[in-house]
Amino acid sequence: LFPYTTLFRSHRSNSTTSNMAEFKLRPNHKDYALSELKELKGNVVYIVSHDKAAGMPLRVHPKNHSEVYAGGGLGKWTQWKCKKMGRKVMWNGQKEPVMGFKSMACGKWLAIKNGQVTTGGGGDHCEFIIANVNKAVVLRKAINPENKGVGCKPNGKMKNVNNVPWGKGPAGAPGKFFIFDADIVQANAGIFLK
Repeated sequence: LFPYTTLFRSHRSNSTTSNMAEFKLRPNHKDYALSELKELKGNVVYIVSHDKAAGMPLRVHPKNHSEVYAGGGLGKWTQWKCKKMGRKVMWNGQKEPVMGFKSMACGKWLAIKNGQVTTGGGGDHCEFIIANVNKAVVLRKAINPENKGVGCKPNGKMKNVNNVPWGKGPAGAPGKFFIFDADIVQANAGIFLK
């Protein structure tokens, strides 16, 4: 969708060249995060872990499309098509929008199933409440938001959804993410790849 291969450094892997941007969340990146979903210019986003150790975009594993983790660059495996599901759900005293995120690489939706963050084909398991916590957001399963949330361990692996705090928490709370409009990231690639 976007011409990232012309913007990013090329790395050698197994005698073949792959174009993969190196990205790690830094304090100056947070200024580019969306404060509200209505700021979204396009419909493709990066969902980046707030965790200080992981600090990378959520990504679908290229060889196992049901595996999601925080790691990798800014290519198609970390891009998500954002879709408003046309309804809001009461959570934590406010009406929050219900959203879905479809992988630009494999066409599967971000999902919570059987206590784990994974991918799915759509439906209830793939619908999330997006609630703002300052510039960060929390991603909670729309059908059971008090008990099911998306979060990362410091190594980038996903936490069990039953163990993800949803409160304001410390700066590196595993249940917080930043959402970046892919158009903005592309326009500012030099800042994100330093």
